[in-house]
Amino acid sequence: MDTQIIAETKALKLIVRYSQLEGLMREHTEAIGQQYYNCISAQVGPRSMWEGEVTTHLSKWYGKTIERGVPVNSEEVCSHCHQAHQTVLARKKLRRQLGGVKGAMFKLGKEFDV
Repeated sequence: MDTQIIAETKALKLIVRYSQLEGLMREHTEAIGQQYYNCISAQVGPRSMWEGEVTTHLSKWYGKTIERGVPVNSEEVCSHCHQAHQTVLARKKLRRQLGGVKGAMFKLGKEFDV
C-alpha cells in the first residue's frame, strides 16, 4: 500500500476520533452542569451561575479538600454532586485521550509536508 494512502487513512481515523472525543467532552460538560443544577444545596451567589459563583456540595467538598489537603467524606456530598464528580474524572480521561490524538495529528502532519 502506498505511504500516501496510509497517511490519509491515519489522518481520517484521527479526525474521526478527535470529533468523537470532542462530542463526548461536550456531553460530559453538559451532564456536569445538569448535576450541579440538580444539587439540593445549589445556591447562586452574587454573580450568575455561568460565571462560576455557585455553591454546591461539591464546591464545598473541593474547597475543603484543597484547604486541608485531605479528601472529605463522600457522605458530605449529595448523589448529584457525587455523579458530577465522577463525570469530571471521566472528562479528565477524555482530555488526556484528546491530547494524544492532537499529538498524533501533529506528528503525522510533520511526517508529510504538503
